[in-house]
Amino acid sequence: MKVDNFGNDLVSILVSVAENNISDINKTFLLFIHTRGIKDHSEYFRISGSNVRITIPKTSLSPGINHITLFGNEGNPLCERLIFTDRSNLPGLSISGNDNYLRREKVILELDLAKAGITSFLETNLGISVAPQSTEIYTRGIDDFLVFGTEFGYLPWADSKWRVSDINEKIIDNFLITAKAGGYHGITYSQAEQLL
Repeated sequence: MKVDNFGNDLVSILVSVAENNISDINKTFLLFIHTRGIKDHSEYFRISGSNVRITIPKTSLSPGINHITLFGNEGNPLCERLIFTDRSNLPGLSISGNDNYLRREKVILELDLAKAGITSFLETNLGISVAPQSTEIYTRGIDDFLVFGTEFGYLPWADSKWRVSDINEKIIDNFLITAKAGGYHGITYSQAEQLL
């Protein structure tokens, strides 16, 4: 499975059958894409020749790390691939409160969930942590950590002062080809079927 995620509007996925697996032709396959356990796209298809190309609008994929899994006819995962759908053009979560607090003073923050496209507080998985203003996460912005840090436990470019928006998309793609999500073991066919 080869994925081209560099177009502006479409993700192109090429699924090929090796010559020694010619018996796989005309079998049904399932292409399943999810982001943080939420289904973005699923499609059953057959390969009539040696390959098939599937194109998916980027608008159907959630921003962040998308997990693509190709399942065979028997429900076994054949291959997986991680891709990154840029989120920089989306509005961020707006948080307002005082700039300074005294030790042990009650902290009250206002979250503008609507600006971030969140319609209910129940849809959120928020965590708040105290950090000095000089910390790297604070100075770089929390968005980079939310995309990569929560998936892999670290930022791949932590030693640099770069943000995700500064990094060439091919560098991010090369990282994702070899990356393994921290503690995440993919999705099974039965889990994918439940989300269909």
